[in-house]
Amino acid sequence: MAALELALTLPLFAALLLGAADLAVTAARARQVEALVDSAGKAVVRVTGEILPPLRVGFQPGGSAAIGLNGGWNVGSGLPPLPRLSLRSLVDLPDDVSASLRLFRGCPGDQGIREVAGPRCPDGSLPAAFAEIAMTAPVDRLVDWPSALLSPSVSARSLVRLD
Repeated sequence: MAALELALTLPLFAALLLGAADLAVTAARARQVEALVDSAGKAVVRVTGEILPPLRVGFQPGGSAAIGLNGGWNVGSGLPPLPRLSLRSLVDLPDDVSASLRLFRGCPGDQGIREVAGPRCPDGSLPAAFAEIAMTAPVDRLVDWPSALLSPSVSARSLVRLD
């Protein structure tokens, strides 16, 4: 009787053990990808801080708005262009991680940050510079579970204000 009970319960315990191990592998890989996104965000902020001048908005004595670049006031000047950057040049990424970086100017809106093409937000303020960083990496599984149970990849995304 004990052999029959063992034969019936052993596959369930094995499935539970393998499932827990795969879940731990997935969690570890997710932490790795989140750490990569975090370090990429810090690297983008550091590099763009060296390239982009700090923006300051002030008002001239006559009441006209001015954009300040590098501490100097330039009436009517446009926003500085955003640099072109590659994440692979900023962060040491494993070969199996796919990464994307998008720099844009945006304004706060009802649904979060909206990308804008013009020099001003709808409320008249200056659009801030943002970096959107996204990474996806596959997970090496012990068991080929259905994707409805455990996703075959993990991903992380971050939106970082640059100025």
